Amino acid sequence: MLDVHDPHAWAITSGIPVLPAHVVIADAAPPDGGARILDHLGECLAGHIDVEHCTFQLEPASHRDHEHAVHP
Repeated sequence: MLDVHDPHAWAITSGIPVLPAHVVIADAAPPDGGARILDHLGECLAGHIDVEHCTFQLEPASHRDHEHAVHP
């Protein structure tokens, strides 16, 4: 994992915190498709800040140029 950006912490309803974020990884896709990265991030959040639901968008580092592209 190289970077995390655009996190948005909020609650679906009282007592159910959620966190979506973009996670930048190396350009070469992991052999497991990123499953280990997603598992580690989910376990980390659950263990440290008690988030019950998380959604991560894995992005290759080369995608950064397109992150805030303006379309005509």
